[in-house]
Amino acid sequence: MRTWSLAGFSLAIIVLATAALPTIRFTYDFASLEPAGVATTFNEKAANFEAGPSTFEPSYFLANSIDEARGIFSFINENPDLWPDIDRVESLAARFPHTTDEMNEREYRVQLLRDLISGESELISGQSEETKNLTDLIKASEPPSAENLPNYIQNRFFLRDGSMAPMVIVYPAMSLSDGEVSIQFRKSSGTVTTDSGTFYAASTSIIASSILEMLINEARFLILVPLLTILLVLLLTQRSVVQTSIVLLPVLLGLLFLTASNLFLNMPLNLYNIIVFPILIGIGTDNGIHLADVWLLEKRGGSFLTHFLSGRFPVLAACSLTTVMGFTGLLFIDHPGITSIGILATAGVLTNLFATFFTALLLHTFNGKSK
Repeated sequence: MRTWSLAGFSLAIIVLATAALPTIRFTYDFASLEPAGVATTFNEKAANFEAGPSTFEPSYFLANSIDEARGIFSFINENPDLWPDIDRVESLAARFPHTTDEMNEREYRVQLLRDLISGESELISGQSEETKNLTDLIKASEPPSAENLPNYIQNRFFLRDGSMAPMVIVYPAMSLSDGEVSIQFRKSSGTVTTDSGTFYAASTSIIASSILEMLINEARFLILVPLLTILLVLLLTQRSVVQTSIVLLPVLLGLLFLTASNLFLNMPLNLYNIIVFPILIGIGTDNGIHLADVWLLEKRGGSFLTHFLSGRFPVLAACSLTTVMGFTGLLFIDHPGITSIGILATAGVLTNLFATFFTALLLHTFNGKSK
């Protein structure tokens, strides 16, 4: 009867874990992992104004020369179909006249506008105030020079030596706060190849997306490397495949139970709580070593389960509960990312403890059957 009960429970856990696999996902939205800001009077007043068109965090291409910057600017502007994720592109280096011929061409265009305005003064006088302001600006226009530019432009677009930075600014068509979106933007719009060479964009979001993609690609090693290392150490120390298997069984069952519990916790993985898995593997291995030690000493007698439950298991339970109490403090921190560490660690330590108890029942049943 006990054998069938354990088999049925094991099957149920496997079914639950299989059903929970689609619910395991990685959180790319970094904003959801940060604490909410404190509302201020400015926020309340700003909410009363009608929001205009949004401008998301830009990225920057820094070329080696003004000509290369112009090449990047022209290539992106002339091929909008190649850059669906770019809303607009700007470059002072590409628009500002740098040679005498370019300066003369700008002056010629401005003079044409002045002549047109002076010849149509009666028509312009009947136009809107905005049109009049525009004509006044044209009349007051002077040839551009770096010295005449406002300080806020010089601070943004000029180098320390006073020369203009060969920089191109691209504005994304969507918010890059979501890590998955920022990865997409970096792959689609983070590289430009012109006749002058290949150029790479830089920004906080693009750098973060590169780090995030690297972490995602290497996340599997957070489980595989500890397991393989522990397996090698156990084979060298235990010198028995059976003993090693008994030690690792609580670890594997603990991960299985933790996966099944996600049906109820619905806890996504993120850059914070993913570091919990090596800790859980270590705790599960500790429990498995104690379990295997008692099984080795008592397997020839019939008191294995009694000895384990009355001797070692209370000690393991006390260790697990004190560990849980240590992580419980994270549950009360006003930071979603750190709180997720506490939730996953608490659930993982408890499922490890239950997995150790369940493994003891399996070994007791197997030992009884072998007799």
